[in-house]
Amino acid sequence: MALVLVLVIGIALHGAKPAAPRAAPGPTDNGEAVKAPLQIYTDSKTAFARSSSVHLSGTVPSGASTLTIDISETRTGEGSGFIEINGITVNVKLIKGTTYMQGADFFAQLGAPSIGDQWVSMPATSAGASEFGSLFTFLEQPDNLLTPPSGALTKGADATVNNELALTLSDGTGTLYIAKTGPPYPLRISSATGSSGVIDLDEYGATVDLTPPTDLYVGSAPGTTTL
Repeated sequence: MALVLVLVIGIALHGAKPAAPRAAPGPTDNGEAVKAPLQIYTDSKTAFARSSSVHLSGTVPSGASTLTIDISETRTGEGSGFIEINGITVNVKLIKGTTYMQGADFFAQLGAPSIGDQWVSMPATSAGASEFGSLFTFLEQPDNLLTPPSGALTKGADATVNNELALTLSDGTGTLYIAKTGPPYPLRISSATGSSGVIDLDEYGATVDLTPPTDLYVGSAPGTTTL
């Protein structure tokens, strides 16, 4: 410390220009990379479950089809976003126990073209809405998304996911990408081949739009098909 002070004083006395200010430090490594794979997985699932909200987007298998999702949800099981399957898009909101659905093509397929672009509301627990509502339960039930490893976990090469540094864990059936800075949030989940789905997770803690729609359909709503 004394040597540093002497050097600084000497430079000042000789009229040297002060050094340019240092750039702000980047995000701090969260230390997860040095831990055992199972501990990293546990820490990531814990961080995920503690978040107040998350945004999920990507594709997941649904029977013989592929389901595209883009949803934001809260830890209390509410949320909003859209789902697309077989080229048909359904906008969905789950707010205070009520599921709202909108999609002219979707309802036309169910034999109710008169609904058009209006929103249909149903109790979240009803048979026609419960499967949509299950998409907003991942923070409440993290095992439904971050399923326990089916085999031994191994560390892979580091990666970048949406401009965030990530470490990787694999159990042979899929890969989990976990943030290396800040909370060890899961950033991506992908299958081993990529054919069974890839889900990106971001916007942790962001505000989720939970405004109930006002353009509601008045009448009997048809049941929904299995996703």
